[in-house]
Amino acid sequence: LWIAHEFNRRGLPLDVLVIDYFHWTKMGEWCFDPVAWPDPAAMVAELRELGVEPMVSVWPTVNPQAETFPTLRDLGLLVATDTGSTAVTSMFDTTAECAVPLALYDATHADARAFVWQRVRDHYHAHGIRAFWLDACEPELAPFRHDRLRYAAGRGDAVGCAYPRFHQRTFHDGLLAAGEDEIVLLSRSAWCGSQRLGAVVWSGDVPSTFE
Repeated sequence: LWIAHEFNRRGLPLDVLVIDYFHWTKMGEWCFDPVAWPDPAAMVAELRELGVEPMVSVWPTVNPQAETFPTLRDLGLLVATDTGSTAVTSMFDTTAECAVPLALYDATHADARAFVWQRVRDHYHAHGIRAFWLDACEPELAPFRHDRLRYAAGRGDAVGCAYPRFHQRTFHDGLLAAGEDEIVLLSRSAWCGSQRLGAVVWSGDVPSTFE
């Protein structure tokens, strides 16, 4: 809010303000940390009064310590590997002192998309968030082995590159069902057909240099 007010005070145009990763409790819980974000709805209302649209970064990865993990695992809604493991990459999370193994929700599974959207609807859209940054939405983060991944739609080396489009569909279809008619999804990856889902493809991290 301070940043938005300062832009406004200086007369600098600001249309969208991104709330980046680690605003959540744990990866895969898809909700604001209530300690850091005590009243998201009031924050959204104040930003909109300034003409600023808040955009929230959402990742498709799931920390095994997340409250959602057992349900996603038991219902078969996570991407699996050829060995049966659900760990497909690793990264630091909000409360971790070291990188943790992360699972990936299976966006090619309709039930998984419905599960994730319900969390997003209840914990973001209900507070007024309607723009999303779909960061890290490619399944080949590490290691680069498509052939070892198993989706509801098939083997990773056959369907893995379409993952971003399925992930975008989670949000596009959910937002439409929630009554939104203008959909903007900033997305780090895309696939054939993503343009129909309101996806604006972002180039990935670039160095902040004059060159």
